[in-house]
Amino acid sequence: MNKMIITTLAASVFVGLPAHAQNQILNGSFESPSIPANTVSVSTPASWLGNSFIVNGDYSPGYPLPQVGQQYVGLGNSSFVSQAFTIGSPGTYVLSWYDSTEYNFPNFSPYSVTVTDSLANTVASANLDADAHALRLWTQRSIAMTLAPDTYTLRFQGNVAMFGESSLIDNVSLVPEPTTLSLLFVAGLMLIGQRRLCYRDAA
Repeated sequence: MNKMIITTLAASVFVGLPAHAQNQILNGSFESPSIPANTVSVSTPASWLGNSFIVNGDYSPGYPLPQVGQQYVGLGNSSFVSQAFTIGSPGTYVLSWYDSTEYNFPNFSPYSVTVTDSLANTVASANLDADAHALRLWTQRSIAMTLAPDTYTLRFQGNVAMFGESSLIDNVSLVPEPTTLSLLFVAGLMLIGQRRLCYRDAA
């Protein structure tokens, strides 16, 4: 009986470990709400706040195909999307995403990304140019940051000039780096050891 309980605990760690590694960002590929195929809609993605537009599929020769899934988000002049997320385990996390632009002159598409904590302190930030310099090309970006248990806000802000190239964002993720993931795994094994002792003493 004790062996079965211990086996169940061990299995829960191996199942739970990928859960810790799962994307902390909800709807990171902007698949919801789903809009009609090959269209654009001025709307805010589910789980996000802001004012943006969603592009589905092969909308136009001047727009890229989605980097992943069927949709991505676009940020024009003074538009943004933001999402709050909560970190329970401290460590180093990697924020990654892809950017591109509509193929439109003047070939400059500035935007910014920031992560702030619950006190509005900036944890990480970057000012970037999403212009791909080629048709339908996505560029991968990433930022590593050390996060303590807290609630944070991720914000993508479009800084393009009026009628300039919109910044396009897709496949946003925030996951622990491998070292942090290993520490979580070790902590899980230690928890199994402690519970095993408890069950043995109880028996």
